[in-house]
Amino acid sequence: QSHFDIEEVEVASEYQGKQVTTISDGAFSEENKIRKISLPSTITEIEPYAFAYMYSLEELNLDETNVKNIGDRAFNGDNQITSIVLPNTVETIGESAFSSTGINQINLPNSVIKIGSTAFTNTDITSIYLPENIQQIGENIIYDNYDSDASIYYPGSYQEFKYVDGYYYYIDDYNSMMKY
Repeated sequence: QSHFDIEEVEVASEYQGKQVTTISDGAFSEENKIRKISLPSTITEIEPYAFAYMYSLEELNLDETNVKNIGDRAFNGDNQITSIVLPNTVETIGESAFSSTGINQINLPNSVIKIGSTAFTNTDITSIYLPENIQQIGENIIYDNYDSDASIYYPGSYQEFKYVDGYYYYIDDYNSMMKY
């Protein structure tokens, strides 16, 4: 049930003399009337479920923030969002952060070092190009996507990937990351 009867929200950069840096756990979760949210550049943290299950949310200016961490299930279920541009400050993308959204493409900046399990499952994404600095990825980051031929690519060929969630990964002749 929505608490807000508005379609657009602009989050202030300051509240009661303090800089706003975090969108708290569940802050906008299940707010189904909001279509657009404008975030200030002061935002560095999006906690779990912050924007989850917002079935009307279509637009969010994430690229204008300085977000470093996107929490687990932060945007889970936001099926009207078809595009997200991540800022060059994002380091961590939590588990199922963008799962079950309408996203059909994602460009991961080189700042991303960790992607949680199922981060982009049940989306229209058909391929993900991992940044050079990636250190950890969870299982099934694009599993169960509507295109069964979804691929994960890592820069460079024949580079052994790190041990992740109980599996070793390697790069095949087509620059795709494969599980041993």
